[in-house]
Amino acid sequence: MVLACGLLNFDVSFFHLINHAFFKALLFLSSGVIIHSFYNQQDIRYMGGFISFLPFVYSVFLIGSLSLAGFPFLTGFYSKDLILEVSLSTFTFSSYFVFWLALITVFLTSFYSFRLLFFLFYHKPFSLNFTYYSNFHSINIFALLPLAILALFSIFAGYLIKDLFVGLGTTFWNWKNLDIDTELLPLSFKLLPLIFSLTGFAISYLFYFSFFPIFVLSFYYVYSFFSYKWYFDFFYNRFAFNFLFFSYIFPFKSFDRGLLEWLGAKGLGKKILDYGLNWKYFHTGDIFHFTFFFFISVLAIIYIYSFSFPYLLFLFFISFYLL
Repeated sequence: MVLACGLLNFDVSFFHLINHAFFKALLFLSSGVIIHSFYNQQDIRYMGGFISFLPFVYSVFLIGSLSLAGFPFLTGFYSKDLILEVSLSTFTFSSYFVFWLALITVFLTSFYSFRLLFFLFYHKPFSLNFTYYSNFHSINIFALLPLAILALFSIFAGYLIKDLFVGLGTTFWNWKNLDIDTELLPLSFKLLPLIFSLTGFAISYLFYFSFFPIFVLSFYYVYSFFSYKWYFDFFYNRFAFNFLFFSYIFPFKSFDRGLLEWLGAKGLGKKILDYGLNWKYFHTGDIFHFTFFFFISVLAIIYIYSFSFPYLLFLFFISFYLL
């Protein structure tokens, strides 16, 4: 979507946004059904063999995954391939670069989509914990009905609404972008997204069906590097935790929650507010109280000024006597 916006094809981007909503929502809701059915377990390494327990969810999950990968004539195909064709037909160096970058993304999308299908449905159960499968329960019709509706949109929506958003016959958003060059591209370039998609499925099949044990044993460190997410969490927990703990103790607890709050609303500000609220008890509304405080204040002022200017005290008494 961002790629299409960068190429000034906002109609194509919005078209992919609409299509993306159907199959992505289908995948997320299907994942929620699987998690809910499988004792709220979210780690796919404990799953497997769900094709026998959830055949309908498997069907809609397969539809969503194929549409996400841009399989021909599904909803994702009509917008995903169009974005790739638009990037290639822009005929600039940057558009060629993002075209091949997007093709690699198509390959990776197909790879992890089929990997997820393998872990969830095709492989035998990974978990030896009987609790997960003994509590496996079916889903009622109210949860499956949205999946069926989204599956239908994931199949037919791209074909049905394409002319509404893109093409020569639409004035959507009053934006006319005539992508005539996309229709003149050689067939070999138009087949590249399908080739990369099928390659992703094939390599995922080889890794996780046929040569997975051999791959793990032969490239153990490579596999571990990617399996443990580039060891980012390991280094973060090992080294960054000490820095975060120091940040918590000194800048946060000592400076932010300590010094700044003491100087701010919870410290001096609160003390000044308390002192200000105490002064309200002097305002009784009685005239003799006000007269007393006035007399005390005048004596205090005279006492203060008498040290620096002794003659002011003399003038005060003379003035008082004359008055």
